[in-house]
Amino acid sequence: MYTKRLQVHFGRQVRLARKRDNLTLDELANITGLDSKHISRLENGKKLMNLRTLAILKRELDLNIDQIMEEFFRLKETEEIEV
Repeated sequence: MYTKRLQVHFGRQVRLARKRDNLTLDELANITGLDSKHISRLENGKKLMNLRTLAILKRELDLNIDQIMEEFFRLKETEEIEV
């Protein structure tokens, strides 16, 4: 349960950052070299992100990993994480 909640939370943050930067899935895929379907599965919490992918997305989307983790730990266990 814990891993799934973190997976969904990170995916949501990737989607928010991509949309903030006005990027489509295909544009982000071209920038990162990742497959757009893979990014979509990450954003939807269907796929667990490995460290390599996390590092690529952190760099290209300027993700603040510390902030994302702090937000995650502030969420209540029973609180739903929506994607």
